[in-house]
Amino acid sequence: MEEGAHVWLRSKSSHWGWVPARITQKITNTTAATGRETTQLTFEDDGSGHYDEIEPFQETLEFDSNALQSMELEDVKMRNMDSERAVTQGSFRVSASQSARNLSSAVVGGVDDLIGLMHLHEPAILHSLRIRYDKDIIYTNTGPILIAINPFK
Repeated sequence: MEEGAHVWLRSKSSHWGWVPARITQKITNTTAATGRETTQLTFEDDGSGHYDEIEPFQETLEFDSNALQSMELEDVKMRNMDSERAVTQGSFRVSASQSARNLSSAVVGGVDDLIGLMHLHEPAILHSLRIRYDKDIIYTNTGPILIAINPFK
C-alpha cells in the first residue's frame, strides 16, 4: 500500500462498517532495540461522495511492515480502482480479461458478476450491493451464486 492508494477503512462511525479513504502519508520506522519495522499510514476521506453522512476525517494507524506487505490487514482493504477505466465514480476496477458485457460503463456497480472485481472482500461486496440496491437492481451474481436483496425499502 503506497501513498495515494484508495482503500476501504473500517469505521465504527459508519453504519456501513467501512468508509472510502485514500492513503496520504506513509512513514516506515525501525525500533533500534528490537529491529522491528512498523509503518504508519495516514488516511483521509477520499471525497468520492459515496457516503454523504461521513464527515471529512484524517486518521493515522500503525501496522507491522510484514503484514502491510502481504496486505493481510483486518481494518484496511484495497479498493477496486483503475485510473484508465473508472466506473461508478471510480469504485470498481474493470480488468481487460473480463467479457465485453462486463466492460460496459452502463453496468451498475461496475460488473454484473462480483467475481470480476480485482479485490473481492467484504467492503467491496457491500459497496457493490449497496450501489445496485440504490438503483433497484436486486440480483447480483458472484460466480455461480445469485445474491438477491430484499427489494422492499
